[in-house]
Amino acid sequence: MSINSNEFYENFYVSYLISVLSKEFITQLSRGEGIRHADVQLRSKTANICFTRITILGIISVGKIWKLLTKGSDDASSTDGVDIRWLDTSIKEEIGKCTIEQVLCFQNTYDESEHLSMYLNANGKSLPSVKLLQKYMTRANEVKKIICGVLGTSRDAIVGSAAEGLATTDSDVDVIKIGHTFEVFDCIREPFNMVAGHCQSIRQSEKRHPGYSKLSVISLDCRFFEDDVSKYTFTGKKDGKVYLKNNVKEIINGPDSTKHYSIHGPAFNHVIYPQKPNSHQDDFYIFQRNERMSADVVFCIGSNQWPDEAYEWITRIRASDWPTRKLVDHIIKTGYLLAGVGNKASHESELQWRISFNEAEQLMIESFNETQIHCIFLLKLMKNISLSNIAGKNITSYSMKTVMFWCLEKKQDTFWQYSNLVVCFCFCVTKLKSFVKRGFLPNYFIRNRNQFVAKEFTSDIQTRTLKYLEGFLKDPKAGLRLILPLYRKSEDCQMPIMHYSSQLNFILRWLKLMITDEYIYPFELLLELYDGCNIHYISKRCNESLNKLMNVGYTQPLIKRLQNYLGVLQYILIKEEKQKGKDSADSNARKKYSEYMKLSASGDLTHNTLRIATCYLDDGVKEKCLNMIRTVTDLGEDFFVRTAADRLKESIQRSYEELNNHKTVHDIEPVIDIINNIDSIYKDPYRTTEKFEELKANGQLLIGYDVLINAWKRYYFDVTFMLAELPVLPEPAAVELLIDKKQTSVTFHPFLYGLLLEYLWHKKYGPENKGKELVLERMENYVSIASNIPDKQKAIGFNFLAFCYSLQKENQAAERYRYIDLILEEK
Repeated sequence: MSINSNEFYENFYVSYLISVLSKEFITQLSRGEGIRHADVQLRSKTANICFTRITILGIISVGKIWKLLTKGSDDASSTDGVDIRWLDTSIKEEIGKCTIEQVLCFQNTYDESEHLSMYLNANGKSLPSVKLLQKYMTRANEVKKIICGVLGTSRDAIVGSAAEGLATTDSDVDVIKIGHTFEVFDCIREPFNMVAGHCQSIRQSEKRHPGYSKLSVISLDCRFFEDDVSKYTFTGKKDGKVYLKNNVKEIINGPDSTKHYSIHGPAFNHVIYPQKPNSHQDDFYIFQRNERMSADVVFCIGSNQWPDEAYEWITRIRASDWPTRKLVDHIIKTGYLLAGVGNKASHESELQWRISFNEAEQLMIESFNETQIHCIFLLKLMKNISLSNIAGKNITSYSMKTVMFWCLEKKQDTFWQYSNLVVCFCFCVTKLKSFVKRGFLPNYFIRNRNQFVAKEFTSDIQTRTLKYLEGFLKDPKAGLRLILPLYRKSEDCQMPIMHYSSQLNFILRWLKLMITDEYIYPFELLLELYDGCNIHYISKRCNESLNKLMNVGYTQPLIKRLQNYLGVLQYILIKEEKQKGKDSADSNARKKYSEYMKLSASGDLTHNTLRIATCYLDDGVKEKCLNMIRTVTDLGEDFFVRTAADRLKESIQRSYEELNNHKTVHDIEPVIDIINNIDSIYKDPYRTTEKFEELKANGQLLIGYDVLINAWKRYYFDVTFMLAELPVLPEPAAVELLIDKKQTSVTFHPFLYGLLLEYLWHKKYGPENKGKELVLERMENYVSIASNIPDKQKAIGFNFLAFCYSLQKENQAAERYRYIDLILEEK
């Protein structure tokens, strides 16, 4: 008898037979009566129902199943010595949905599903691992949103597979850039305020092209455009109204000249080639891939309102309880985005903007359980491995995400279980097949918008796509092994080993993200808070950023950096008070200065430490100043010969080797315990590292200890000062800042700058020359020709030496170092 795969996966949606039985029947089974091969699992302690799994074992069970299908419970008799005394009618109803051949064909999907689920977990797609990535990207996006909000600038946000935690090694990174000078209204309410320098418009939905809109301009400041650009280049007139063209993205979102890019629809595609950084620290290159990377950046205009076209999504009647009412209420508050691309079938595509729901989609994927994560990952993998060669761009990663959303509306949570993974995925493929057959893939939020482009998704492509999907459904096991080539090699791998690999992968991913936090934090973006030299204005922006970041986990490095900025700014205010003859001993500025310096002291090994020491040296805080300086200089030349990034790379490699050499899960349980009970609760990398140190002190060996210490205790940064902080800088450092009129900041190597401060401390407080001479000797050794620091930092070091020798009236030595500096500058 032939099997109709469509009907089978729609109806027989479990890999084993499930029926709802009364507790009385379960009691009978527990006494050894009834079906011998029933595997009883109590799923609810409160409801008067529970579930049983009836395992079908080979051909000998055909007679039994046939009798269950064809006869009533009273007529069911013994087969193979197994008495069926009583049978709930729901069993017969459930079994009656499929044929005997279908039951026998899929009797082993439970084991296959369990094995496939564990294999995916072992390869980084466990729910905890995916959640780590999701939270990491969410945090990065939130930080940028806060800082850019304070700055009043456009912001970037990572979206797509990377934000969903589902990216593969060859995946492009999808980024949206949300313009801050654009405002969209679905309707105008009085009073209406026009904003200078902004483009304000009313959104008008396109009836003939669902999911697309036009933007009728009501306010457009000409200062918005460059002097040589006409505003008519980016606006068009239709029926007496002026509309904003979607090509405005070209002046808002244009990549800088150092990147290779091309325009594809709404996106700027950046091809980023690995480059050797100029700094002596490879901060952003620890995890960079050797091959080129690609990023698609889409310019968007945001709105906090929910579009009328998607109102049906709110009131839609669904077969499942997903999405929950709470999730729906949350989503409609996120609004929508308008991407700068028109409908390909429209003659007015240049005036159209596509409605997108990036944040809503992200929230929904974050609600997935592990089996749902596995299904959407397999769908995307199927697209990448197989369907891209057949359907081209007609079926995209976004198409697969849409299919997954529709599937989740059809089945309850009890369906989406790891023991049912194969059937769950086949159900998704069946759903995709039905959309392809109709030639219509409805957008999940605006269901009358077809995501297939009719003129591009030809009948020939549809036929070939259907043929592939039907072939997959006829033999899912073979199909899975085609999209997962290494899966076949894991067939003999035992479950405990794969479980260990899953936990191992989780720890490695956590370690990587813990140290990558050092690099994704936008310290350079923080420096943009220094707009000009108005101390009060800069302090206000830093304070606003600080208060908002307090509510975001893992932002302690940023918080301590901002506290340090505020401490230095408060000290500048103290200096201004002194210049005006005011007593600053008990002033509000001094109290804040002391508080911020204390809070930021533990922020990092070098940057905050030496900035505090700079203020203390000028302020006359004698002992604390020297202690902080020597926190850096006592590390010695050898410590700074190797970059912090190199040291961190080595500790990562050692941890990887240690993890791979362990044989049992027990060895990594302490680390998992810290991740779950310390790190995920407090969301503080410093606190997590301290817990590692505490256990280490008690004699416990923890994998990853060296990594965290090198990342959060012994990682050193260059020391940066902004133009507004000029009043606190010692003379040679101030000269480096002022040497170029266009320069708004200056950066110093921490060891060289620490030695300069130590020399100046001895000059100010030391009774003898011995301390100064020792410092100069160390500085000379470090900036020698054999030193591995960049020429720019060497030149700064020679300037420091020239200044110090001039203070000692050793003019010949001072001139020699000035000459060496000139030679380096010419290079």
